[in-house]
Amino acid sequence: MKTWSRTLINTTKQQIKAELDLHLEQVGRANRLKVCLEQIDNLDNTIDSDLLLKRFVYVMSALVHHQKWGGLQKNQIQNLGELGSAILKIAEIKPVKTQASFLFGELHSILSAVHFKRSEFLDALWEHQLGDHLSTKDSGLDAARNLDMGINALRLGNSHLALKFLETALEISDDCILAQKVQLQRVRGLRLSGSLEEALELISQSKISVNDERYQVEFEWEEMYCRIAIDQDPSPLLLLTQRGGTHYHPSYLLECFMILRSLPKKQWQGRFPKLASVNRHKEISLRDYRQLHDICLAVENAYESDIPFHHRLSKLKPCLSKIRELRTIDKELLAWLSITRWLYRSRYMAMAAVTWSEYQSLSKKLSQGKSGDVLGMAKDLEEIDFCEKIK
Repeated sequence: MKTWSRTLINTTKQQIKAELDLHLEQVGRANRLKVCLEQIDNLDNTIDSDLLLKRFVYVMSALVHHQKWGGLQKNQIQNLGELGSAILKIAEIKPVKTQASFLFGELHSILSAVHFKRSEFLDALWEHQLGDHLSTKDSGLDAARNLDMGINALRLGNSHLALKFLETALEISDDCILAQKVQLQRVRGLRLSGSLEEALELISQSKISVNDERYQVEFEWEEMYCRIAIDQDPSPLLLLTQRGGTHYHPSYLLECFMILRSLPKKQWQGRFPKLASVNRHKEISLRDYRQLHDICLAVENAYESDIPFHHRLSKLKPCLSKIRELRTIDKELLAWLSITRWLYRSRYMAMAAVTWSEYQSLSKKLSQGKSGDVLGMAKDLEEIDFCEKIK
């Protein structure tokens, strides 16, 4: 069978992308995905090498579309993944040994991204490992894969593994943009492992080397996290997230909301407006981050004393399963801690002990047993024996 050259693969990708972009512009997202699936079916019985390549690219396009915008059912995702592997086998693309084996890595990378979007973090990491095992070595692809494996490992709470993957990515990459992404994740990994001084040192270095505004904003946010852990003062954070500020964005606003409700001094939470008030701002929509918004709203309502206590507790219950599905581990930690704060202030010690244990267990996993409070916002709670307070 005719071999797929890198030039042929890239040309086919470009042609199909142009076709699908035109469909996106003319008939919208749903029809774009429909075109992908129809073309996959139309090429069902082909054994022609060029047409097999086209079918594979349509499979990849459908998965990329879903990762960005959704539209596929779980069984469709699984079937497309299996079909992609089958096409490569029919086309005689052998793992590692052939020039086009990098396509195995691309297939497993997009499957990993789909798993991550579904909050299936271990599955996402596993797919990357499969891609690494099957594809030929390529410094650019390998660096990106190690970055993604680092992100997945950190989300699972394995900061030491995450830092190792990230160091590997940095060593083999010659892409300055990817290097900035890696450095940002390294800062996050160091901070969440309890190594604040190292994190701040890396942030200081990055202020000189990072020239992309998107990452400068993220590094500034990381520095604020470190400073709050040291001095418990979120005032600079409030300035960053005020209307017109550099971090006036739904994700940062919701994170700020939870930070203020995680700190020991209750006075700080009064400095953040009601979520309904923020949602009235036309230029921003907190509901775009549905899971995080729902958790924050339940925590906000928990402080409404005119609502019966059992109703407030009931509203928090559906959020518990959502906490583990949050895309970043920072937000999971904040969710457990902000809920613990409210339960402790409400003297509901039994449930406070449960949520506090979740926060501490995750902190100890991240720090390899060194700290039960990696955010540095709960030193007062560490002094309390919650088991003794359960009656």
